[in-house]
Amino acid sequence: MFQQIKRLLSRLQSQPLTSANIPEVSPPIAGCGFSEHLIQVQGIHVFVRTLGHPSSQAVICWHGFARNGSDFLTLARSLASHYYVICPDTPGRGYSDWVDPDRYQFSFYQSVAVDLLKVFKVSGRVHWIGTSMGGVLGMMMASSPQTRGLIDRLVINDIGPEVPEDAIHRIRQYSSDKQLFRHLSDARDYFEEIYAPFGELSSEEWDLLLVHSLRRLDDGSLTQHYDPAILNNSEAAKTRPWLGRCLPRSPVVCW
Repeated sequence: MFQQIKRLLSRLQSQPLTSANIPEVSPPIAGCGFSEHLIQVQGIHVFVRTLGHPSSQAVICWHGFARNGSDFLTLARSLASHYYVICPDTPGRGYSDWVDPDRYQFSFYQSVAVDLLKVFKVSGRVHWIGTSMGGVLGMMMASSPQTRGLIDRLVINDIGPEVPEDAIHRIRQYSSDKQLFRHLSDARDYFEEIYAPFGELSSEEWDLLLVHSLRRLDDGSLTQHYDPAILNNSEAAKTRPWLGRCLPRSPVVCW
C-alpha cells in the first residue's frame, strides 16, 4: 500500500491531474477503509476503529497490556467481508483518554467493553479476539454471569490460565522505563528489539506498528503512546492463575 501511494504521488507530481491519468485501484476488500470513532462512555473518550458492515456479526479485538487497537489492522481487513470488526484502544493507550490510575484495572475495562457494545448497537453475541491482556479480559467476559451471554466465540493469543514470571519481568522491564527518541529511526530500532517476539513482520508492518506506538511531546521528542500510570494497577502482570471453569451450555472453550 505504501509503495502504491508513493508511485501515485510521483505520477501526479510529474504530470497534470486529469481523469485519464488517475489509476483505477481495486481494494482487496470492498470498503476497506476504517471508520474512526471517539466514543464518550463513563465520562471519558475511547478511541475505536471499525471495519465492515454494522449489520454483520460483530468481532471485538482487544489488544495487549501496553499496545493499542491498531495491532489488529491486518486481521480486521481479512475479516471485514463477513464481520463487523471493532478495535478499541483501552483507556490509557493509543488515542483514548488517560484516566485516574486507580481506574486502570480489569473491572473498569470490562464495563467499558459492555458500554461500547451498547453504543455500537451490537445485537446478539460477539466473537472476542484477545491478545495478552485482551485475552484475560475476554476470559473474564466469557466466565462472568453478567457478561457471558455477550460472547459467542473466544479466541485468545499470548495468554493462558497463568502468566509466567519471565513474561511478567519482560513486560515490566520495557513498559516501566520512559523512552525518549529524537528520530523515528531510533524508535524503530527500539521497537524492533522489544517486539521481536511478534514474529516476522514486513517493512510496511513495522512502519505501521511504529507510527501507532508513539506520541510527540511538546519539545518535539517522541515517546511511548501509553500512560506510564497503567503499571500502577497492572493486574495483567500478576501470576495468580486465571482458573476458568466449564460453563454449562456455553460454546466458549474453558480450562
